[in-house]
Amino acid sequence: MALGSLAVGRFFVSGSLNMTKPSFLRAAVVGPFALILPLQALASAPDATGLAAGEPMVDLRIRYEHVEQDNALEDGDALTTRLRLGYVAAPADDWSVLVEYEGVFATGGQDYNSGPGVLATTNGQSGFSMIPDPTGSDINRAQLQYAPGHGLKATLGRQRIILDNARFVGNVGWRQDEQTFDGLRLQYKASDAVTLDYSYLTRQNFIFFNDNEMSSHLLHARLAPSAAWSLSGFAYLVDFDVDAGTAPRIPGAPDSQTLGVAAAGKLGAFGYRASYATQSDYADSPDTVDADYSQLELSYQFAGFKPAIGYELLSGDGSYAFQTPFGTNHKFQGFADIFVAAIPAFGVEDLYASVVTKLGGVKLVAAWHQFTADTGGQDLGTELDLVAAKKLKCGVSLLAKFADYSADTHAVDTRRLWLQTAYAF
Repeated sequence: MALGSLAVGRFFVSGSLNMTKPSFLRAAVVGPFALILPLQALASAPDATGLAAGEPMVDLRIRYEHVEQDNALEDGDALTTRLRLGYVAAPADDWSVLVEYEGVFATGGQDYNSGPGVLATTNGQSGFSMIPDPTGSDINRAQLQYAPGHGLKATLGRQRIILDNARFVGNVGWRQDEQTFDGLRLQYKASDAVTLDYSYLTRQNFIFFNDNEMSSHLLHARLAPSAAWSLSGFAYLVDFDVDAGTAPRIPGAPDSQTLGVAAAGKLGAFGYRASYATQSDYADSPDTVDADYSQLELSYQFAGFKPAIGYELLSGDGSYAFQTPFGTNHKFQGFADIFVAAIPAFGVEDLYASVVTKLGGVKLVAAWHQFTADTGGQDLGTELDLVAAKKLKCGVSLLAKFADYSADTHAVDTRRLWLQTAYAF
């Protein structure tokens, strides 16, 4: 399987790794642990210096996902294993280097559609419901970082970038193939309260093992003088090399510029978050790119419970709706992923409520969503989401998750179930 190429500042470095894809669960589980043991030994080796004094990183995640929809598609069933092996070292003062491999293996067959058929990296099983976890391998991260002190940090290469709550820029960490970016990131922490962040990006490494070349800019500033309040301002200028609709490109959102602000904080037991952004045409996009985003969420902590209520709007006028091509979209608008690929042109309003608690060390989450079209006001359906998660002291985490979307004038009834275990050090 090709490990792909790393593009930074339009400079390409290619590499490949020949692997035999495991066909059975034993190969997917025993094989990764055979690699983990030497890394653990390396981590405890004494008297190492420079690169040899670095730290190995291991992240193993095994997940079963089931999806059923009220349409002609066969139910999707996927048992996948994701393995990340990495190494981080500081060969010189103020400098560090990080390299991380990622592989995703279908250990329980391929009775699911792993992604859009226009991509060569997906399995082409269009008769099944979609579970967007294609098999493949890649260099997930490969970065050189310089941190001379005084709050300055520069990171060059393939890297993970998460800004604010990941609504607009994130790593899509829920899917097995993580989203990363190639580019240069400059960070400056002027004080404990003030941070500035700028990134120039040349490639989006998306969740289907597909890459999108671009020349994009991310600017972000944050003022956080206390836990009571913080204020962020941002400008995200997205310019893909391939125009939307001219050739296969996933995600297919057009170029855009997004300008916005966000405020968040806690006042005693009360928590709040509010955000507003505008999105308009930029680079090669048509002037129809014109939409707004707004969000308000209030929460309250008491007796081990944290209920919350919120409203989120991604506006649409019938020809274009607000899009988030870099966002961790699974985190928002329900876990059934009805709107995860793209917001329909009429826009989406999401009125939601949730409650979080712990019982016997198990984190429990329940959420309810009511979706409505921004233009036209049609009822787009409701959704119930349930999560149970437990972290063990040995570094293992367990998770069960369920989403039940009831359609109205949009999409079809959809139910998703996940069972997952993970280990990381």
